[in-house]
Parts: sequence; C-alpha cells; structure tokens
Amino acid sequence: MESRDTGDADRQPTDDTDSNSSGADAAPPGRDGSGDGVVIPVDFGAGTPRRGDAPSPGSEPDLSADIDGDPMFEDLVIELTARQRRFVEVAAWTLADDVYDAIEELHRRPESASHSSSILSDFPPVTWTQPAAWWREQARCFDDLALEAQCGNDPDPVCTGEEMALHLILGRARAMATDESDDRMDLVGGIAAHDSDDDWEGPLNFLFQDHDVLTLFDNDLEPFPGAANLAPVDWFTPFVDSQSRRPDRGFRR
Repeated sequence: MESRDTGDADRQPTDDTDSNSSGADAAPPGRDGSGDGVVIPVDFGAGTPRRGDAPSPGSEPDLSADIDGDPMFEDLVIELTARQRRFVEVAAWTLADDVYDAIEELHRRPESASHSSSILSDFPPVTWTQPAAWWREQARCFDDLALEAQCGNDPDPVCTGEEMALHLILGRARAMATDESDDRMDLVGGIAAHDSDDDWEGPLNFLFQDHDVLTLFDNDLEPFPGAANLAPVDWFTPFVDSQSRRPDRGFRR
C-alpha cells in the first residue's frame, strides 16, 4: 500500500533569503496551455471534523492500524501517483503564471475589474475586486503547491488561498492527463504508469480537509458552521493546525 507522504521540505529554512528570487531556481516547465482551470464539482457532505475542533462524540475510530498490512487494502492508493503528481506540478506552475500575467494586466489597466481576466474569473466572485497585492499572494499559493509536488510530495494546502488554488490545479491537471496529444506523453512518458493514474476523484478526499471554500461560488448556500478563513482578508492566514510557510520565501515573479 502506498501511504501519503506529508513531508514539509518546502517549508524548511534555506540559505537563500533573497525575497524576490526564492522560487527562481525552480523555474516552471514550459507552459503548454493545455486544459482549462475548472473547479471539480464536489458533494458538500458532512466532511471531516473542522480544523482545530475535537472529533464529535461517537465518531468512528481510526482504522489505519487495521488497514496496514491487510492484503485487502494492498493496492489502496492514498496519495497521488507519480504521473498525477507530475501533472499537478506542471498545472500549478502554469496557473501561477496565468495569475501573475493577469496581475500585470491589472497594473496596466487598474480601472478594469479583476474578473475580466479569464483565470481570475475562475475564483469566487467575492475575490474579484481584490487589489493586485492580494492576487500576488494568491499566485504564490500556486507556486508553493508546485514546489511541494516538484519535491515528490503531495500538495498540502495550509490556507484558504492554497485550497482554492489546489481545486483549480486538480481541474487543470485532470484535463492535461486526459489530453490525447503528444504533449501528455512528453510530460509523463518516462514515468511508470499506475492503475490509479486516471482516478482524479480520490484526491478530492485525501488532499482536502473540507471543501468549504467552494461554498463561496453559491450566494444561496450558507457556509458550514465554523467554516474558517473564508473572507478574502483571511485567505492567506494559516489554518490553526497547519505549519506556516516561510515568510521570507518571497515571490517568483
């Protein structure tokens, strides 16, 4: 059984403290423009316990100890496959550049609402009037998740901005993975295939604690009680149970 790697390699201090180039050494692959940033529909069920909340009385016990070593679960995948992780990495770099490009357009035309840019319109309407500085933080969310995938780890969102970014990343990665062109195999041709390469529903369960951020797309849908950090001003505040990323990591662009 493959177990999910929760390493935090990208969050460890390094010798490079240049605030404008900390991501430059990990330049993204060439942008292929394949796929569209589409949020994958999900079922707004009860979900997992809220961040920082204690499990409710009578909740089911942790069965992970029983699963380990059980032949029945030998092929159970609870992490991205190597090919999926590659698609996620490239999608994250590409979407980050899309947001950075949109920011430059906002600087050229400050009177233009941010939702007039295609990539920014993929975000909840509550974000559309945010200033360029806010969007720069959002672009860095994509970069942070791309670095995790590049290091061989599953992306682990630590704030609302990163959760929204990961939804868009998975949508783009899924589109890239189902692309029949040669570009697809150029990315993963040298990576061993896995039976779960085509399973893009599973990651919605094990990469997220909840999908509360998606409630912002529906004005008629009330957020779940206790939903954390859904106001744009709080999008980049780390969740209470998450390790903060290095504040001096700077911006790639």
